[in-house]
Parts: sequence; structure tokens; C-alpha cells
Amino acid sequence: MRAAVYYGPNKVEIADVPEPTPGAGEVKVKVGFNGICGTDLHEYYAGPIFIPTEPHPLTHQQLPLVLGHEFYDGFSWYFVLLAALAATAFVCASLVRSRTGRAWAMVRTNETVAAAIGIDVKRAKLFAFVVSSALTAFAGGLFAYYRGFVSIEAFSLYLAVQYVAMIIIGGVGSLTGAILGAAFVTVLPYVIEALLFALPGANQYAGAAFAANYAAFGLVMILFLALEPHGLMGLWRRLRVSARGVGMRP
Repeated sequence: MRAAVYYGPNKVEIADVPEPTPGAGEVKVKVGFNGICGTDLHEYYAGPIFIPTEPHPLTHQQLPLVLGHEFYDGFSWYFVLLAALAATAFVCASLVRSRTGRAWAMVRTNETVAAAIGIDVKRAKLFAFVVSSALTAFAGGLFAYYRGFVSIEAFSLYLAVQYVAMIIIGGVGSLTGAILGAAFVTVLPYVIEALLFALPGANQYAGAAFAANYAAFGLVMILFLALEPHGLMGLWRRLRVSARGVGMRP
């Protein structure tokens, strides 16, 4: 079969290599489409960094090597990230209910009134920036440890659009809304991809999945801003109030 073989810095060639035969506990995956990872680009320009130049003690692989990434079961990370989410949500909820959180809410509502009742607006803003930076650093540390390698290519414009969509869709100023927005934005691309591949001639739409995700995020954000500015939390509150109103009717 044909594969991209890495020989060293600035040297990658398409060559014929033996087709791998699955062993015990292994499967061979048919790839529909792929791309070039940022890690591979770093290996190409400045490598070898992680690619072994001598036989690896476990895999016995060494240069020249077919570029690619291994598949592994990240299920154990689910519990680590779930614990991190619970701890972060607890800290944030405690801050929101504290005197500091109430000061933040007042500053967000009206800075002039907040200053008039004795709140140090500059200090409140600075502390909010410090807390958000600490949470971002914590999340970045988890991301780096999980990936094992951090590259600027991992933080694209598409990722920034996703983060903005999480806030708008979930509901600005709501801790629960942030979690719901993150879950919605994470699942949405898979739903769009499943719908695209369910259409006749699905292979023709493989390249359109990325553009469809962009368009879907934009459309969903516009709909929420126009119809429900408070996001999913606002929608949930309206539905709950409507249900209570129906239940109270004679």
C-alpha cells in the first residue's frame, strides 16, 4: 500500500509499504478521509522530536516511519475530567453565591450603581480576570497532559467560534447554561455529520462537513440571539413557567 513515510527533517516521501496484518486484539481501520496533524508538521520542520531514531523499547519502531497516530481507549480520562468539572462547578457556584459573586453581578448590571453602594469596581473586575485566567490555566493544563503535546494549530478560529457558541447558546451569566452550551456544541458536529452521511451519495458531502458545522454554529447563534437571548437556560425557564401556569389552571 502507499503511505507517507517520514525519513527526517523536511523529508517525507510517498512510498510503497507492506500492508499491516492485524494481530491478536487489533483491528484494521478503513480511513475515509484524513488530514495533516500539527504534531506531524512539527516533526517535519524540526524533528525528530517524538519519533524514535533508535528502536522503541515497546513498539520497536524507528526511522523511517509511517506518519500517523495511535488509537487508544481514553475512557479512564472520563472520570478525571468529570471530577475536574465537578470541582470547577463547585468553586464557581460558591463564588457566585458569595459576596464577591454578588459584587460581580452588580458590576455587570450597572457599574455606576455598584460604585455608589461601595463596591470597588476596578478590584472586582481585576479579581474576575484573575479567576477566569486561573480556570483557563487549569483547563489548559489538563488539555496539555491529555494530548501530550501542545501546538498553536490546536487553537484555531473554529475553536474560538465553538467557545463563543457555547456561551451564547447556553446562556450568558449562567453556570448551568455554560455546561449545557458546551454539551450542545460538542454534540452538534456529530449530529450534522450523521445527517450528511445519511443523505444519498454521502461520499460527495464528506468535504462539506466542516463548512456545514461553521454554518450551523452561525445559524444557531443568530437564532438564539434573535429569539432567546438568554440561551438554553432562558428557554428552560420559560418552559418551566409555562408548565406551572398550565398546572395551576382549574
